Amino acid sequence: MASLMQSGRIGRGSQLSAEWRVYAGESFIELRLAVLWCEAHKLLKLIVPLHGESSKRCDGVMGGSIVRPNDGKEWPLRDWTYIAPFGVTAPDSYALDATPGRLRFTLLRSPILAHHDPHPGTNPRSVIADQGRHEFLFRFFCGKKLTPELLDQHALMCHRPLLAADVTKGMPRR
Repeated sequence: MASLMQSGRIGRGSQLSAEWRVYAGESFIELRLAVLWCEAHKLLKLIVPLHGESSKRCDGVMGGSIVRPNDGKEWPLRDWTYIAPFGVTAPDSYALDATPGRLRFTLLRSPILAHHDPHPGTNPRSVIADQGRHEFLFRFFCGKKLTPELLDQHALMCHRPLLAADVTKGMPRR
């Protein structure tokens, strides 16, 4: 495994740490993103530029997948998106909008909680959503052998990480 670390600031004081990883024998580039979010009334998205003119994509949704147009509208997402021959697993992002030139994964939203219209927007006990530390994992794939099924499999592996245990504890020495 080899990695590259980056850090920076967003907005009025939010901090960002990005670690880009490549693994020997794997067909993806991994991004581990950590955000200390301190913003109010803001939206944070990860933008991925595309080099192509695809008018549609296949997104993971509950119970399977669905083909959607790249029309800039935000839609719910479950774990992955695929625009041949490119795919992204995003098990920590739950919404995506896309155009033929870019993908935008919604990461954080910071409105006032329980803010309903009409509402003046002032309350001495207002609570802002999504404050604090958040971690996101993305895997970027490219290749002719890439399929939505492979993306779904990788996303499932991210949700169920490898477990290790010492099963020899308590056994007699030889």
